[in-house]
Amino acid sequence: MALSGGALWGVRPGGNNLNGCYFYDEIPGTSVDYTDQDAAEAAFAALTTPGAGNTTLTDSAAGGFFTNAMPGNGVYISAGVNFVVGMYYIKTWTDANNVVLDRSASPAGAGANGVGNVGGSRATLLDAFFEGVSAGDTIWVMDGTYTLTEQITVAKVGTPTATIKVYGYKTTRGDQPLDDDRPYIICTVAFSIALTDHWFFHHFRMLGGAPHVLHLTGVSSRAQNVKAQNDSGVANRYAICADGNGAMVEDCECISDNGYGLHVNSEGFARYNSCHDSVHGMHIDSDGVCLINNLCYDNTDGIYVTSDDVKIQGNTLDDNTGVGIDLTTGEMCDLINNILSNNLTGVNATNPRESNYLNYNDFFTNGTDVTNVVKGANTLAVDPDYVNRGLKNFALNPTSALLDEGLHLRKGVG
Repeated sequence: MALSGGALWGVRPGGNNLNGCYFYDEIPGTSVDYTDQDAAEAAFAALTTPGAGNTTLTDSAAGGFFTNAMPGNGVYISAGVNFVVGMYYIKTWTDANNVVLDRSASPAGAGANGVGNVGGSRATLLDAFFEGVSAGDTIWVMDGTYTLTEQITVAKVGTPTATIKVYGYKTTRGDQPLDDDRPYIICTVAFSIALTDHWFFHHFRMLGGAPHVLHLTGVSSRAQNVKAQNDSGVANRYAICADGNGAMVEDCECISDNGYGLHVNSEGFARYNSCHDSVHGMHIDSDGVCLINNLCYDNTDGIYVTSDDVKIQGNTLDDNTGVGIDLTTGEMCDLINNILSNNLTGVNATNPRESNYLNYNDFFTNGTDVTNVVKGANTLAVDPDYVNRGLKNFALNPTSALLDEGLHLRKGVG
């Protein structure tokens, strides 16, 4: 046997990496989750097993400290004769001195002098920790500062029906924190987090200088409500790079001091993101990408496209010193219902392509509205009437003429 999929893992800044930070609801109504606390629920220093391969774990201390609420909780065994260091979990409770584990903790011989903790959270984010989860698991990370000490490149994959979810929270699991209430991951100049197939990564702040701060490499991976900044100053580095097929990035804030805020390819989907203060707010270099209701401002180029069949709809591009939307090589790209204001150039195509379609867009006070493309018959040229452009609030006032035309940002993002 092994750890069960569909479990919870707890990470808190006051935790301990020797804690049993795992919980699977083994006996609903009886099992108690002890992962959402700093300290272990019980610490043991005299664990034994009766023989090689036996799954019974015994607390040899007088009286014993196992309880009938512990089934489903992780037991991290960190030392002992014949014990294999690692995470196990309690399948059944026998009595105060004995429980049965999901698998043997001493496959080679009887265990003695075992040291282990039941429950509690862990304190740091390490690659081995991410590799230890199973498809369908959820990792809960409490608000605090976490500084990476190694590269996290995850090989463990989820599935379409058993995604692996990493959620930040402020004080209560599921509270969906915003702004500075999100857990803060400092990646440093050397490290980053790279996630593979069917991983969801929600509600974090990240800062780093590696080639990618957050890298979604796998199929149908997803980032939501993440603020990522690449402060390396090195050209062509990414805040968030989503190059797994079908990756989704939404409600994120992306900044790269001398590179790409958000990179999307391989039929990826980006919506409700704020990308600013980068060379390219958004960089698209694969066919079939959809960009819906994003905000790109104060970049050199807002959206930089070097691929075909890209759908760009409902986006706001403001005060980009180069081009709002730059179709360098794109064909069959649809630009519909976008607002392009105060850019040096609104839309540029390096080479004219009749297959590119522009219509129902609003152009306002750009240096040049378009080059090498033709505006559609339903183009507008009216003041968007932003709520407060100076404070970077690009939502539209109720009086905006564009609301009647269907052009608007859904909400503030970032």
